This record gives sequence, structure tokens and C-alpha cells, in this order.
Amino acid sequence: MSPRDDVTTAPVAPTETPAAGGSADGTATAVPEPEKKGFALPSAYTILFGLIVLAAIATWIVPAGAYNLNAGGEPMPGTYHEVARKPARILVDSLTAPINGLFGSRSSSASPAGSR
Repeated sequence: MSPRDDVTTAPVAPTETPAAGGSADGTATAVPEPEKKGFALPSAYTILFGLIVLAAIATWIVPAGAYNLNAGGEPMPGTYHEVARKPARILVDSLTAPINGLFGSRSSSASPAGSR
């Protein structure tokens, strides 16, 4: 028999502490409901992804064009002309755009971003 076996403990009544909105005498008072937030700003990644999708959609709407360039590589005024359209594949290009931006173009003919 251990020394703890002969010790009896009496149940202890819990002490009541006033909860938020309660009073010390135990009567409840009305607790106002916290107001729900209406609009929460999306994360930066969500905003960036949305902008990428909008840019991909714009390739279907905005006509493609180019300027003729002079010997220095600067565009010459008044030489704008339309070129063949190459609209983006909205889902595929939107998902691969961040990867291509970080690691270079997926095209084998283009030079990687760090090899200039």
C-alpha cells in the first residue's frame, strides 16, 4: 500500500470566474456578437495570378502589332503595322508564366535569362 492510497480527497467545488460579459454574482449579461468582416484583401499571390490571367485574356482582345526599327534598335514613328496573332493559351500559359519568368524561356532557341 502506497502512502497515497490512504489519503482521501473531497471533491472541490469549482470556483466560478466571471466570463466575458458575465458579472461576479453569476448573472449573465448580453455579449455583443463580433461583427463579421465584409471584404478581406486577397494575398499577393492571388493578385499576381489574377493579373497574369488578365494579361493572357488581353492577347485575345488587343490586336498584335510591331514597329519597324532603325539601325540603333529604336522604333521609327509612323511605322506601326499589324502582325500575325499568337493568342495565349489562357490556362497553360498562365500557370507556366511564373516558371518561365524565373528559369528562362521554355523555347530552345531563346537564350536563358542568365546567359547574356
